[in-house]
Amino acid sequence: MLQLRHCLVFLTMPLVLVPSTLPAQIDTAYGLVEIRNVGTGLYIDVSHGRLRDGQPVWTWSGNTTDAQYFRVTSGRDQNVARIGLANRNLVLTLLGPPIDRPDENENVLPHIVRLKTFLREDPPPSPIGFDPQPVTVAAQEWRFEDVDGARDTFVIRSMASNGQRVLTSSGSEQGSRLVLQEYRGSADQHWVLEVQSVEAPTNVVLERFWYGPGGRLRGEIGWQGGDGPIDHYRVTAENDAFALQRSPKVAPTERDWSIEFEPGTEAEGVQWCFRVGAVNERAGSDYDLYSPPVCRSAERLSVPQPTYSKAVIANCHPDRISVRFWVSENGGDWQDRGLLQSQMTNSGCPHTGQPKTIELRDGAVSQIVAMHPDCGSESPADAQASCRVLASPPLQGEASSDEIFEDRIGG
Repeated sequence: MLQLRHCLVFLTMPLVLVPSTLPAQIDTAYGLVEIRNVGTGLYIDVSHGRLRDGQPVWTWSGNTTDAQYFRVTSGRDQNVARIGLANRNLVLTLLGPPIDRPDENENVLPHIVRLKTFLREDPPPSPIGFDPQPVTVAAQEWRFEDVDGARDTFVIRSMASNGQRVLTSSGSEQGSRLVLQEYRGSADQHWVLEVQSVEAPTNVVLERFWYGPGGRLRGEIGWQGGDGPIDHYRVTAENDAFALQRSPKVAPTERDWSIEFEPGTEAEGVQWCFRVGAVNERAGSDYDLYSPPVCRSAERLSVPQPTYSKAVIANCHPDRISVRFWVSENGGDWQDRGLLQSQMTNSGCPHTGQPKTIELRDGAVSQIVAMHPDCGSESPADAQASCRVLASPPLQGEASSDEIFEDRIGG
């Protein structure tokens, strides 16, 4: 299909190149682009995935690895750009003179485009006989020209050739080398910049935010996820005197997090501000995108009523899984209370075995959480919120009480 479109262009009208500055949608984007050749469908790729100084660059099929993610940024002026690996100080560099045909002795094209360390200025001249062609800033700069009528499609000119030659794929096979040639309007000289942008989370809502037993802050925060290649979300919490030092990571499929942490000092009426960030590890922390802050004061809840002597919980999870129980008393560390096998059968639930019975310590306020087996032995404080298959409200223990807290996993 690409070849047919190429023929149509040349049969109906001459191809027009529009001089342009660095594409604004790229320079100001979240950070990541993949660069695809129109003629071959292959992507600019660091050979063998070795992200190091001097490594050759060629074309390869799309694989969404670090070897194919780049950031296009301004060069010495707005008319030229650098093409660098995301989150690394390595950029595409022309080494040696422009070559577009095989070496007479080797019958292969040499690798003239490689990764090299970013240069801020030209190096001083080398002594005679050492390096007759040192790397210069111009060898790391490229000028983008729009291909008229083709969205996000460019010709990429090397400034080392004063813009006279353009980046060209030398073949249609994987591993084809990049060469510089005079522009002839063919599809193998056109490159599409596929922007991998990320949007910040939106509609952040803070629910049920209170001081729990022992002065620990608890609550629930939810959001709508941003678009793009998100590795995880990060939740931050801070006020004028305190910031959560270890911001939790939340899986990209999640849209909520159960708040639970020790605030350091307890202060009535202090405003806490929460933000949710979308994180892509390839782009680096400078490109994390956070939601606007959501701020409110934690409530002081009265001791829950009634009181209970014990909790009795049945395991009726529809997937018939075993669950692990954890108990926290007065906001303290979580204590492992063991496993409970599934009590679900075709005849209903609970039908087999005994439910989990947990004695509630007299005078203590306890919370009980049951965890999914996929989360291993991680406590509720360390695991993701999605690991919880049951979480009780705070339960006031009283040994002499006739009340029993009863619940079941799976409704």
